[in-house]
Amino acid sequence: MRQLRKSDIRKINEQLTREYEGQFSISPKSKVIAKEIEEKGRKTEVLVIDGKPSFFFRHEKIFPTLNILVEKNPLKRVTVDMGAVKFVVNGADIMRPGVVGCDETVTKEEPVCIVDETHGKPLAVGIALFDAGELLNQTKGKVVANLHYAGDKIWNAGEG
Repeated sequence: MRQLRKSDIRKINEQLTREYEGQFSISPKSKVIAKEIEEKGRKTEVLVIDGKPSFFFRHEKIFPTLNILVEKNPLKRVTVDMGAVKFVVNGADIMRPGVVGCDETVTKEEPVCIVDETHGKPLAVGIALFDAGELLNQTKGKVVANLHYAGDKIWNAGEG
């Protein structure tokens, strides 16, 4: 665990601007701690901003956490039926039979927010494995890789 300097925050803000077209930024006045966690044999760096897990890094990319997406969600959405919710919040990848819809502009390898069909609540952050049309034309199999879900170690990184 280490506190980030203003120069580190500036570089992260540049990356956020590139990857999310200015939708997110970190105030230079915020207390930002980089915390490394391990889950399922994979190490992930989580940025805890003013005590709240806010962003995480995976494959050199930065992703917003669900804590941020509840407040502001510019990510494209993949909607799952209520039967899929329990699997998604236990870390399962999103399978085609559970998908009831997605934003038409979803592209392969793009970050997406998985939401439930009843409330539209963010359940997970993932990477689309297909473009929208191709995703919806699938009849079976994995369509979104689940990177972070409600209740995982990233979600709880602000504690302690």
